[in-house]
Amino acid sequence: MNTLTSLWSKFNWGTGIFLFYSAFVIFMLSLVVMSMQQKIELVTENYYTKGVDFQSQINEQSNVAALVEKPTIKQLENGNVEIKFPASENLESKINGEISFFRPSDKDLDFTVPIQLEKTKKQIITQKIEHGLWKVKLSWTQQDKTGNDKKFFQETTLVASN
Repeated sequence: MNTLTSLWSKFNWGTGIFLFYSAFVIFMLSLVVMSMQQKIELVTENYYTKGVDFQSQINEQSNVAALVEKPTIKQLENGNVEIKFPASENLESKINGEISFFRPSDKDLDFTVPIQLEKTKKQIITQKIEHGLWKVKLSWTQQDKTGNDKKFFQETTLVASN
């Protein structure tokens, strides 16, 4: 008990301030080290040009909103993804574009495939889809009855299960 009393008597306000600042510095340095080890991934490398072109994307989304039937995306029981385009009366059947699969948690899993529809206006994606959240971005061009190209953009969330 005598040693505890002698240690407590040496503890004054200067020692308390020193211990507090030392603990604060150690805490801040540990935060800096943890933040330096954090993996940082951009959604896209050229985000500035994507931001400038955002108005055209809004116009393409409004073209999709004007469709009576919209493309559907679903995962089949075997793990493949089916994308089905509706048969439209106002648009010709030729569709050109791409399908982008974006994984928010890991950019290494992202991939893009060209649109190659079957006669039934659907496409089966056989590439392996990992379990979890995916953003599927459909971007396509279709000609209307007058021969003008019309651009479309649709973004859908897909929760893949294996």
